Amino acid sequence: MIYWLTGWAGIGKSTIARTVAHTWGAQGRLGATFFFDKVPGGGKRIAREFITTIAYQLASEFPVLMSSISEAMVKDPNICIKSLGDQCQKLILRPISEARSILNGQPIVLIVDALDNCETSEMGAVIRLLGDISSAGVRVFISSRMTPTISFHRRSEHDGRFRAFELQDIPKEIIDQDILLFFRRELQQLKTNLEEGDNLRQLVEKAEGSFLWASMAVRYVREVPGLCGRRLSMLLESGATVSPIEAQFDDMYLGILGDAMPSNLSSEESSIYYGLLRRYLGVIVVLLGEIAPASFYELIDLEEDGPGADGIDVHEVLKGLQPIMDVSDDRHNKESLIRLHHPHLRSFFTSPTRCTDERFLVDPKQAHYDTLHGCLELLSGAFERSQKETGDLSSDQRDLMVDTEDACTVWEWSPAARYACRHWVRHLKSSGAEVHPGDPVSLFVKNYVICWLEALVQMGSTDEASKDLECLASFISDTQAYEFGTSLRELSRFSAERKSQVEKNPSMINQLSMEHLDRSD
Repeated sequence: MIYWLTGWAGIGKSTIARTVAHTWGAQGRLGATFFFDKVPGGGKRIAREFITTIAYQLASEFPVLMSSISEAMVKDPNICIKSLGDQCQKLILRPISEARSILNGQPIVLIVDALDNCETSEMGAVIRLLGDISSAGVRVFISSRMTPTISFHRRSEHDGRFRAFELQDIPKEIIDQDILLFFRRELQQLKTNLEEGDNLRQLVEKAEGSFLWASMAVRYVREVPGLCGRRLSMLLESGATVSPIEAQFDDMYLGILGDAMPSNLSSEESSIYYGLLRRYLGVIVVLLGEIAPASFYELIDLEEDGPGADGIDVHEVLKGLQPIMDVSDDRHNKESLIRLHHPHLRSFFTSPTRCTDERFLVDPKQAHYDTLHGCLELLSGAFERSQKETGDLSSDQRDLMVDTEDACTVWEWSPAARYACRHWVRHLKSSGAEVHPGDPVSLFVKNYVICWLEALVQMGSTDEASKDLECLASFISDTQAYEFGTSLRELSRFSAERKSQVEKNPSMINQLSMEHLDRSD
């Protein structure tokens, strides 16, 4: 059986792998461990020594296997330069088979950590060999990030031969409790104010579910004994930036992203590919919530099954970011969400001093503007269709539709349209864009402000509607449309004052709008 543990970078996979190794080692059943660590310079590790290293450890831990392994090496002195398949057969599978009766059914455990760091071209062969070793009765424990390459090979090679465990699916409360215990154990001997107030809880909150951050923080605090208290205080300060920890995270992110990107792009392809990547990554970074792939494509005005600009499949581009975010292999999966693995990534992608690779650097204002544009396009289409459907009806007929619940409500909209309705003003504010008469924002407000306000009220967001109107008024009042901006501010005040009436009768928004907006025409 293969036990496969996957999880985000820094979530604690290697810590668990070491714990499993220690537990089985104490019972005398640990056969071997192999860590695919990064090679100097940041490259992936080749698998040349994978089988021979495991065979050496098996011979050392289980004398009953030593004679068979030694005999194989005597018979074939060149075995170490043969294919991995030949090595596995002669140095592991055959010795285990010959010693099966002596082992008397006692399990042997093999632990392989950070398999995602294995050279991509060799990963499929390594996974197949681990399947063969598992079939020989060895219990194989693997830890890795879920990269597209691993996902493909795991699905094609051993779909029914492993048990999968995904650390990110563990409830956050459990992870936070483990990190709390880790901090208490590692820092309890320091002469600091660790136990005062909510200091431990503050450290847990700053870790944001990352064991890597927690371990880096402990190392940072403890490495200079005389400065432990000062460094701990720096960590606890709200909004404090601790550059040593941040720098280590940044190097990790850049390494992960570099490994995940295609390496065989032409100059023209590279320009197009990374231009699209930055645009769509930017939208994901600034989104004010998690979103399903289908909703994301609707928000950026892209056909779910169609190619993006220049014929590039955007979903495949996003799948290349799986090492740092959740992106389902199935673009039609409505249950999955696109989400960054760590909150730290938002500040990383938008900081030129941290994200030093321009291929991934996001301009936050441009990203907010791109999201704003998608929101306005989506809402304009929804309101235009609604107006066409009801345009030929009398007011009595429209009232009858509302009374009989035959009218289309916002709850029948797609999740992307509801997101756009709630958040487009926030994206406008964060984009830093100016609003001028005749531009997309002012035209949307002129044409659809009543529809939008009614939709917000239907969604139970009357308070947000008043705040958004105030925000819009501040933008538009600074332009030539001063009177219209003033009218928006008055509408905001009156809708807040008559909140209970408006919530009972959303169509009252139309009456208020006519009172306060018509004067500005």
